[in-house]
Amino acid sequence: MQLTITILVSLFGGGALLKFIEFLIKRKDNTVNERFDQLERKMDERDKKIDKKFEDLYKKLDYEAADNARIRILAFSEETQRGQKHSKESFDQVHSDIDKYNRHCDKYPDYPNSRATMAIKNIETVYMEALNLEKEGYSGFLS
Repeated sequence: MQLTITILVSLFGGGALLKFIEFLIKRKDNTVNERFDQLERKMDERDKKIDKKFEDLYKKLDYEAADNARIRILAFSEETQRGQKHSKESFDQVHSDIDKYNRHCDKYPDYPNSRATMAIKNIETVYMEALNLEKEGYSGFLS
């Protein structure tokens, strides 16, 4: 090793040797930097794929929650059409489902939201009738 350095110093001179060593270091740094850049690009691509999968999963869960809310809305409406009375708390719960369902429909315009329109109107009508009966002193809700 000592002999190699001595030969290089005698051939190139002190300044040239330092330039040569600097060149080797920079070359090595560029290779390392290129590999880091490649890894960073791959990680960015992978992150984008993960983000897309997460968004798709979130949307799917959101759709399922809306579907479940719609099922509860439709069932509640059918019960009222058959004359079944409900408590105030049951109406509060179905109103919460209606709010969630409507928020989902607003958030996702491609979601088919016309499937519960009549059921929601029916629930509101029955609810208003029950409130009016309560005001008149009759039991409009299941106690």
